[in-house]
Amino acid sequence: MHALERIWRALAPKGVLVDVRPIAARWPLEVVTPVRVQRAGRVDDSPSLADDRAADRALRVIERRGLLRRSQRAVFSLAYVWDSLEEMQAYVAERWEGCAVLPHAVIERAARLSQAGAEPARVRIVLRMVISAYEKLQGMPRA
Repeated sequence: MHALERIWRALAPKGVLVDVRPIAARWPLEVVTPVRVQRAGRVDDSPSLADDRAADRALRVIERRGLLRRSQRAVFSLAYVWDSLEEMQAYVAERWEGCAVLPHAVIERAARLSQAGAEPARVRIVLRMVISAYEKLQGMPRA
């Protein structure tokens, strides 16, 4: 909440705040070859739910206080693609710690699917993303 108030103060008159973030939605983990896409399962992104909901609540409060007004919103997909399952696991462990868990059964299925075909397989996780634009309103902050 305090961060949004500071952003509001820093925005120029009629400025725009752009909020871009993933939506916790049990993202699919897929094995991709030149000829097909196979789903291995879903990533457990439940650790992100609390932060996701807190961000939504904070933005609603700021809107109710008359500081910002959402002018646009869109949902889109964003795919992370890796050359191997091991590369994906290392990336997730390093960069998504605390927000996503790769279930063991999903990793095992992805490994089987990666090794099953003659063609080279890549691995991807497809995130649902939201992008919203909020216009600065000229009101003064109120509690």
